[in-house]
Amino acid sequence: MKKIKLVFYVVALVTLNFSCLVDDETGEDSLSAFSSSPNIVGFNGSNAALSFFTDIGTVRRDFPVEILGGQDNTPTTSDINISFEIDPASTAVLGNEFNFVNNTGDLLLPAGERFVNFPLDVITGNFDPDAPTTLIINLINTGNDSSVISANANVLTITFVGCQADLSGTFQVSNSLCGAPTNTQIIGNDDGSWSLEIGDGFFLAGCTTNATLLNPATINIICGEVQVASQPSFCSSNGIGCITGGTWDSASGVLTMMHTDTFFNGGPFEWTSTYTRL
Repeated sequence: MKKIKLVFYVVALVTLNFSCLVDDETGEDSLSAFSSSPNIVGFNGSNAALSFFTDIGTVRRDFPVEILGGQDNTPTTSDINISFEIDPASTAVLGNEFNFVNNTGDLLLPAGERFVNFPLDVITGNFDPDAPTTLIINLINTGNDSSVISANANVLTITFVGCQADLSGTFQVSNSLCGAPTNTQIIGNDDGSWSLEIGDGFFLAGCTTNATLLNPATINIICGEVQVASQPSFCSSNGIGCITGGTWDSASGVLTMMHTDTFFNGGPFEWTSTYTRL
């Protein structure tokens, strides 16, 4: 009963406050205030990854900076001059992994437009083959009262990935929970990802009576770290064999992943799978 009363009081309070707001400000006044509010400017996305494993020279990449809100959702009537800087936490180096197309530290969003591209020249031959590096761009200000930088979209982190993995071949797979090892295939895809014929460490097929359910998955390897492109097929539907992380050791040819299961009785279960290239 106490919970019901509490919910009622909260609803009543919200209703009362809303009623006061409606009384204090007409709909037209509210729309007028919104239409005269500053344009809110920011990046369309906070993270981007650029992967190049061979030197193909310098390539141009664009990252949109947009009007994200404010005013009446129409294009700006005057130019917006957006200042930017490199965050000191960046590990990529100007002139090594990248160059700015515009070296003034300012980006112009012309009047009448809703976005402008932040262009970057990417030097593909200078990526670190052993570890990713990052460029962090901060939008600082617009220099006028008719526009402001978004507090939630003012930072873009660009990751340069130059370490390529080769997982193709036959592997012996086992898991730390149960069952005997078996052999399986890992096949490379055109987009750089890797398809695992058995994606759960031979848990579903090897530790239960479901011998034909191999639970395939697709992963990416980013400088030795496993990133899931597509979870094992029975993870999304039943919570079986979900990949929570992993590593690839190119020297030893060993892929190690961590998994969970929330489907079978007695769980949840956790285990480590080991894929060793033969």
